[in-house]
Amino acid sequence: MVAYNLLPPLLQDSDGRWARIWAEHLSGNPPWLTAWMDHPRFDDYWRSRVAAMERIACPIFQICGWRDLYADCTPRDFALLGGPRRLLMGPWKHEFPDNAREAPTAGLREMERWFDRWLRDREPAVEHEPPVRVYLQGQSPRW
Repeated sequence: MVAYNLLPPLLQDSDGRWARIWAEHLSGNPPWLTAWMDHPRFDDYWRSRVAAMERIACPIFQICGWRDLYADCTPRDFALLGGPRRLLMGPWKHEFPDNAREAPTAGLREMERWFDRWLRDREPAVEHEPPVRVYLQGQSPRW
């Protein structure tokens, strides 16, 4: 993400407007990680930029890994969400569950089922299933 934010415009016109556009982009788009590092807790900085989670009424399917940068905030946000919600939390870094080296699971299939229900109005059973699926780590790791 940081690398993409630093890239110049694809169209580099001969009049040199691209350099001005790129400079404006860089000055108005600091690396997202710096904001997180400056504000690791939910302080006034984040409150002014983030809608109240409990006001979100649309269906949300969150996928996160215990070794991901967002492992602390994802379950916290999940607990606050106001609409239909589901959480899949596994022993991964920031990677797709289907391709994970440890405890891979069918994340794509779960997303498909979720989208079938909430975007196509099919397969209503997902809303009657447990909303949280967590991989427990330790001596007896298991889903």
